[in-house]
Amino acid sequence: ASSYYAGYIEYRNEAYDQALVDFKRAERNEAFASLAPYMIANVYYKQGKFDELLEYTTQILQDNSLKNVNDLYLLAGEAYYFNGDYQKAAINYEIYTEKTKKILSSDIQYKLAYAWPMPNIWTEIMIQHWINSKFWPPGMKK
Repeated sequence: ASSYYAGYIEYRNEAYDQALVDFKRAERNEAFASLAPYMIANVYYKQGKFDELLEYTTQILQDNSLKNVNDLYLLAGEAYYFNGDYQKAAINYEIYTEKTKKILSSDIQYKLAYAWPMPNIWTEIMIQHWINSKFWPPGMKK
């Protein structure tokens, strides 16, 4: 128990290396095995260690007993986004949205729109909008 709480205090104080040590120790404690992985993933995110974050979340997302599992999809989406793997980022953002039923923050909405792997869908949406409106782009006939 003390390892988890020490890790949390260190995390709050931005002592991420020591927090990671304590959270990994707490992860082996049955009482904190469902909580510590979320904090470990957050430490990797705060450190900008996106490869480590993705390696870790890939392993732990198979465990349905974890707390905050939905937020792990968001962290994975962020890591994929910052690593430039936009398709996997979009997939993880979508899973997060579906599982939480939350409205995404504006910065995540932007990243999702940027990452979405089907750019032609935006063209189709715009064309449909133009068809249904009285405003047409210059040079186009209705």
